[in-house]
Amino acid sequence: MIQLSTIKTWHVVISGFLQRQGAPNGMLSLATELHRTYAGPECMVEMRLWDESMAGLAEKIWLLRPQVGSRKSDVGGVCPVLQRTLSIVQARQHMDSCPTCQQRLARRRDAKASDLPAPTSDFPTTSDFPSIKIYGYSWGGAAAIRLAGELHKRGLPVDNLVLSDPVYRHWYWAGNWRAFWPFSKLYVPVNVARVDVFSQRQNLPSGHEVVALDPEQTIVTNRGVLGVNHQYMDDHPRFQNHALEVSK
Repeated sequence: MIQLSTIKTWHVVISGFLQRQGAPNGMLSLATELHRTYAGPECMVEMRLWDESMAGLAEKIWLLRPQVGSRKSDVGGVCPVLQRTLSIVQARQHMDSCPTCQQRLARRRDAKASDLPAPTSDFPTTSDFPSIKIYGYSWGGAAAIRLAGELHKRGLPVDNLVLSDPVYRHWYWAGNWRAFWPFSKLYVPVNVARVDVFSQRQNLPSGHEVVALDPEQTIVTNRGVLGVNHQYMDDHPRFQNHALEVSK
């Protein structure tokens, strides 16, 4: 059986419409700098096109994740449900209603009361998940949100989205007229902790409003309207510098 490496940190850069990896552009420059700074045995830097399968990338990230529930415990076994990749909220909700988990918690309390070594905690902590940061421009911004949604299906949280003039992209081509409709919105799933958005209003397409599905879980910050056309938003120093700052 092949043993897969564990990746603890992911930086994913997603290019915009008409951008290709072989042509110089701001997103390629960002990916190159992130790769130079961070790429290593436990850190992966990925450059993706806006029209690639985000489900495939999410599956790769899931397969290479740190294993939740793999720690050995000295009192009792691990609930099988908690061996899956769950968010901390999902794990706690499960533990509240699971008889096996309740028995285990009771053993933990008894061990603590009798000064015996307590079993290792089974529910996921932040160290059980990879750190995932995604950077997107134009339709790559919409793709970044789709990737976050695919990661949410797999129970993986996202630390940051950094978006430059993100443009709505419909799920089928006939609906892409909405890319030029100013009232389209981009909805961020609840597994994303923070979103930083840069936009412009000089020409079309122009970045659409980014909305958190759950504002209590996701902080969306508008970092400013920049004075350049859409085609130059990925090269803008404010976006580039902020993305590098978030990457730390």
